[in-house]
Amino acid sequence: MKVINKPKISIILTTYNGQRFIKDTIDSILKQTLSDFQFIIVNDGSVDETEKIILSINDDRIEYYLIDHVGHANALNYGLSKCKAELTSIIDHDDIASSEKFQMQFDLFNKNNNVGVIGTVYSVINEKGKVLNRINVPLVNIEIKEKLLYRDVICHSGVMYKTKLIKDAGGYNQKYDVASDYELWLRIVNKTEFFNIGECLMRIRRHKLSQTSPLKSFKNNNKCALLVLNDHSCLVPIEKMYVKAIWEIIYGDVKVGRNRLLSEICKSITPFGTKFKYLILSLLNRRAINFYFYFNPLRRINALVKRTNQ
Repeated sequence: MKVINKPKISIILTTYNGQRFIKDTIDSILKQTLSDFQFIIVNDGSVDETEKIILSINDDRIEYYLIDHVGHANALNYGLSKCKAELTSIIDHDDIASSEKFQMQFDLFNKNNNVGVIGTVYSVINEKGKVLNRINVPLVNIEIKEKLLYRDVICHSGVMYKTKLIKDAGGYNQKYDVASDYELWLRIVNKTEFFNIGECLMRIRRHKLSQTSPLKSFKNNNKCALLVLNDHSCLVPIEKMYVKAIWEIIYGDVKVGRNRLLSEICKSITPFGTKFKYLILSLLNRRAINFYFYFNPLRRINALVKRTNQ
């Protein structure tokens, strides 16, 4: 009987009209220091030269599938159905992975069986590959889960997760469009632990035609994020109902959110200091509120002080 060895990891790259950058993305995968992988490329009905570029690359690890255009989430689910490895990594057709990324994530999974999803700090690049900024995200499970109540802090392009965990959860839901990965994290938030690598291992390209770029439509992105959060509002403890108002301020109607927040603050049993903090936040504009919840400078300073004292 012939024994078929499973690859160490499976990689899913979905693409729709990705001719401009997909060659660079594929090259970054094929140059990984961990070379034992299954590389699944799902062409989601591209009408440009994407297929021609993919077929010009000769590598036995690549499995290419051309499907009708079904949308990003459904294409991901198609790729997920083809995965053979216990671990799966995702990459978008315009992003670049550092050569050691797979190995670092793979090693971390072997060291901690409780972790089911591993992301990474990443940098944002423009169309020419110039680094615009570095996006720092919470690293440890407890902080990641706390932040997930406000926004997505797991970079989907570059994430690695346990294949069975995601398949058992039902995969991605196209209903949530560009936020389908965010909805997935919230769906499994109480079933596993999360971790983000503190080293910058991904370069995420932002441009008008990128698969999941906020440059496509801020309004649509905000709408999808708010839909995700409202559909998972059961995750919010009773004593933190004001969080729902903050969602509205960040992603929806600022005025409606402010009124809700003021109402929740008045009837909340939370400490006075917390009430005062959110009262001040309710008076700020959306950009200032986004800055607070995304970067939380006070928490960063406190964390720095703790590390210094250790």
